[in-house]
Amino acid sequence: MVESEDYVEESIIVLTATEKLLSAQVIEMMKPQIFASVARSIVISLRNVEYFVSGSLFPDACPIGALLRLNRILKDSHRRLMLCDLRPRQAEVFHILRLDELLEIQADLAAARRACGLGKAQREVGLRKVNQKSVKANEDPRDDVREPRQ
Repeated sequence: MVESEDYVEESIIVLTATEKLLSAQVIEMMKPQIFASVARSIVISLRNVEYFVSGSLFPDACPIGALLRLNRILKDSHRRLMLCDLRPRQAEVFHILRLDELLEIQADLAAARRACGLGKAQREVGLRKVNQKSVKANEDPRDDVREPRQ
């Protein structure tokens, strides 16, 4: 039901749902592998998934809630959850429901791996920006005042 690939050097684990129907049960089956892994980034590939269990018919089986809970747990432990390989209709539904604002979604596995790799570089750039702002914050703002023209 779930295939797993480890990219140890990149600190990524990729889990691929092998079922055509994604349910909360499938997400639950992924948790032991996720929590046993020391990977910083968890990528769930949905390339084989054609359908999601409906939350209106089976609220306890809806995978969206399970993905949101998993995302919160991973964020609390400073880890990252990413989805990839969504079909166009699935991506559209995620966008309409604004789930793409809560869950990180990439087009395919290659894009997800690049995004995970870029995370380190972006953090370093972010730290440089923060340091630059703190330097500017320590400068005297009166140094920037220009003399009025006459």
